[in-house]
Amino acid sequence: MRIVLLLLIASVILISGCVGLPDIFGRDVISIQQSVVENGVKDVVIVRDIYTIPKSPLLPDQQVILSFLIENRDSVKRTDATVDLFNAPTMRSSSGDPALDDKPCNFYSVGSTLPNQRYCIPELNECGVGNPCPILPGEEKPVNIAMKTPRDTDIKNIRTQAKLDFKTTYDFDGALNYIVPAVNMEEITKRQRAGEKTSLFTTKSHGSGPMQIDVELQGAPYILNNYEAVMLFKIKNRGSGTLVKSEIESGAMEILFPPEFDVIEDKSSEKFECVIDAATGGMRCTNNGGKKMVEGAIPIYRDESRSSLMFTVKLREPLVEPFRSYQITSTIRYRYELRNSVDIVINPFNNV
Repeated sequence: MRIVLLLLIASVILISGCVGLPDIFGRDVISIQQSVVENGVKDVVIVRDIYTIPKSPLLPDQQVILSFLIENRDSVKRTDATVDLFNAPTMRSSSGDPALDDKPCNFYSVGSTLPNQRYCIPELNECGVGNPCPILPGEEKPVNIAMKTPRDTDIKNIRTQAKLDFKTTYDFDGALNYIVPAVNMEEITKRQRAGEKTSLFTTKSHGSGPMQIDVELQGAPYILNNYEAVMLFKIKNRGSGTLVKSEIESGAMEILFPPEFDVIEDKSSEKFECVIDAATGGMRCTNNGGKKMVEGAIPIYRDESRSSLMFTVKLREPLVEPFRSYQITSTIRYRYELRNSVDIVINPFNNV
C-alpha cells in the first residue's frame, strides 16, 4: 500500500492545449502549444487519525491522551512541523513533572525556556512549539499530548461538552519552472511571405505544496525580438490550510531570469531587487524591498497575491535564430498552518 501511495504522489499531471492569440503581430503564422505540469500533491502534509485515549465520554479528573498522525505525502522533500494545542478549555496538564502538572492547558508555561510554550505539549516535546520535528518524505509521525479532564467540582458535577483545537505548522518550499519562447521578427516576415506557419511551445511546471507560483506574459504568449515583454507573477493558496501571517515574508521569494534577459527595474515591481547571479550570469530578483526600501513582504488576500509582481524584460542581444526558448525559475519559502479539532464530553459517573 505504501509503495502504491508513493507512486501516486510521484506522478505528475500534464495539461496541454493551444493558446488563443490576441490581435498581435505574427498571430497569422504562429501557434502556441502550452503545457502545464503539476508535480506531486497540493496538501503535502495532512493530519489524520485524530482521537482521544480513552474515547469520549470521559470521566472527571481522568488521564487523557490526544493522539494523531502527521503525514508527509511528498515524495522528495522533508519538512519540519510543530504542534500547538491552543484551545483546550477546562483541561489540565499531566506531564509527570509536579512543577508543571495541574496547570490549565491554555496557559503558557511560566518556567519554560522556550517561547510561547504551553503547559500541555507533545510527549518529550517532540514536534512542540520551539522544537520542530523533521518528517521525511512518506513518513508518518505519531503525536501524543497527555492531559487531564477537569475535576467534578470544576464542572459542578454536570455533563460538559468541549472541543480540543490544535494547529500544525510546517515549513515548505514552492517552485516554478517556466519555459517561454522568443521569436525573431524576420522569421515572422519570412513565414508570412511563404504562407507557412510555425508552432512554438511554452511550459509551466509547478512544484508540490499548497502555495503555487504562477506567471503569465501580458499580451502575446511569446517575446518578440527587440521589444519589451511584461511578465505578471502571482502566488496562490491551493491547499486546505492557511499561510502563516497571510504573507510571503521579505526575502522569501526569488526569480532567476536567464543571462540573455535584461530586467528593466524601473518598470518592474518595487518589492524586488535584482542583481547578477554569480553562478548563471542571469538576473536574480528577491523580494527584499528593492532599492527604494519598500515593504518586501507579499500579502495574500483571499488565497492569492494582489500586489503587483510585474517584471519588464528584454533580450540583451538581437536574436539570431528564428526562435529560441528560455527558462525562468522561481522559488518561495513559507510556513503553512493546518487546524484540526476533536469533540469531547466530560460526564460524572452515573450522571444520566
